[in-house]
Amino acid sequence: MGVIDWIIYELPLITIVIFSVTGIYFLLKENFLGLVLLMVAAIITVISLKKIPADPPNFGILTILGERKQLTKREGLRLRLPGITDFILINAKAKNKDFNPKNIRSKDLAEIIMQISATFFPDPENAITYQNAGGEEGVYNQLDDMIEEVLRRWAIDKEQWTECLASKEEANIFLIKEITNERNGDNIKKLIKADGKTKIKSLGIILTRFNLGLVDVAGELKKAAEKKAKETQERAGETVELNFVRDAALELADKLRISVEAAIELIQTERGKVSKQIIRGLERSGALPIVQIGAERTNRCRKDEDEEKEERKRTYEQSTEEYEERFGKIK
Repeated sequence: MGVIDWIIYELPLITIVIFSVTGIYFLLKENFLGLVLLMVAAIITVISLKKIPADPPNFGILTILGERKQLTKREGLRLRLPGITDFILINAKAKNKDFNPKNIRSKDLAEIIMQISATFFPDPENAITYQNAGGEEGVYNQLDDMIEEVLRRWAIDKEQWTECLASKEEANIFLIKEITNERNGDNIKKLIKADGKTKIKSLGIILTRFNLGLVDVAGELKKAAEKKAKETQERAGETVELNFVRDAALELADKLRISVEAAIELIQTERGKVSKQIIRGLERSGALPIVQIGAERTNRCRKDEDEEKEERKRTYEQSTEEYEERFGKIK
């Protein structure tokens, strides 16, 4: 700001000081003119005051005869010359923005979706640039376009979509370098951790956070990836289940002195994996009731019908009691 602009800006203060000092001088001389001069100084002060609010935080761009000057003032009471100087208020509150998800493609034409968020606030030293960029909304739109263009250039160099998913941090650093021209590694890390402070002079802002969040495949590829992940999870679950049945069967076969196959049938029956019907007593060893799957029945020795029914009833009751003593009630 030039000397003339500075004098015009400070003219209200200069005028108030001159009238006040002169008024005090005449009052000391017991001249009534002194009181008049002090009253004029007070009126000029009241007329010239303008408040720049602090909630939300603001700063003001000085204008002289409507022309914006490269001078800003923080919140508080400021002097102006009505009709000549004034202040344009700019909201200085930090802006937290989630940009539109970006759909980009790697070299294998796979569709990748990426989500970016940022925090910025107007730079008082470049306030006119910020206003020229369209303020908060204009800066957001320009950043959104810049992000999409930079990500497209980054992704096209990736041969496979899997490289994109595995290079999230690389993409974040590439974005910051391209958009902010920041080359200091420590400052870049601070921006990712929301603890940075980097200027983008072309937009008139100070960036404090720039973070790449979601990176995922989209479209049919996403469905295929989810299906594959589900199948992998199911196979892992089946492996755990089979290992459990195997270990339990080995332990049970050893305790009851039965075959592993019979132990597996018994365990699977109790776990509700197969239907069950105990149809006759213990095997010749006397250790285990035979478990019959479904409605299949074994051939029995020929007996009279009445004797067969009685025998079946007795062996069923005996088997059930023996089984429940060992393993609890049958579900």
